[in-house]
Amino acid sequence: WKVERRISKKTGGYEYEVLGLSGSLRKVMNTTVNYGKCLKLSKCYRIQVSEKPKEGNKGMDGFLHVTFGDDTEEVADWKSSKISVLAGNCPTANPASYPTASPLAVNPPTSSPSKPPTSCSLNMSYMTITIKTDKNVKQDKSKWKVERRI
Repeated sequence: WKVERRISKKTGGYEYEVLGLSGSLRKVMNTTVNYGKCLKLSKCYRIQVSEKPKEGNKGMDGFLHVTFGDDTEEVADWKSSKISVLAGNCPTANPASYPTASPLAVNPPTSSPSKPPTSCSLNMSYMTITIKTDKNVKQDKSKWKVERRI
């Protein structure tokens, strides 16, 4: 049972795509969606939302909320075409070539995330990803993915 797939083009040191944690957001306008999976706590993960915005419509009026282990990060209402957060055992310096969000002191999402399993294997934790989309996700071709650092 494969959990990851090697990415043909390395992106900032992230060489593996986490299977089952990626997809299009084009059909979920103005909606809160939840995803999750048990992942290794010892690894570094980048959770990314990106889009190809129409002119004058850069960014998203929504949020990306990630909980993994004891850490929670959220980014809201960003104005760039790509945003990401790091989770897990990540280096302090960010090698990414585009902005990575700083954690914000915000309230957690109002909808309940997907129900985590009763327990993950030893040295693993359930990563919960909640994305609130805006009305432009279809025309902006918005998508999301989780990658693991080598």
